[in-house]
Amino acid sequence: MRRLILTLVLAAAALVSAPGVAGAAEIYCSSTGDICVSANRVNGERLLRIGTFGRYRYFSQVSICVDPPRGANKCVQQTIKRKDTFYGASVAWARAFPNHGRGTYYVRFYIRGGSRVGKLISFRV
Repeated sequence: MRRLILTLVLAAAALVSAPGVAGAAEIYCSSTGDICVSANRVNGERLLRIGTFGRYRYFSQVSICVDPPRGANKCVQQTIKRKDTFYGASVAWARAFPNHGRGTYYVRFYIRGGSRVGKLISFRV
């Protein structure tokens, strides 16, 4: 999990200079840094992740939703798990979501009650 947070922090720094896809990027961290979401590759596998510090554990489950370039969107539920002082959840995109071909996929994270966590992020296939 420490790797997750370090990866998110380093990628967020790169995000400042990277152009977004239609206003979205692969990584977003809140201005306070208490919550980060990402859709980047780790060891060749696209992971959809959310991470937060333990003191900001506002929720125990998260819905990770993907809007493909074509076809219907899909959401999966994940439990937020503790790793040291961090909390987070992740899902491998290729295992949990159908591949609808080339294009931009948009990812959203929701907590109970339908409140979105973080901003819209995206990745291209």
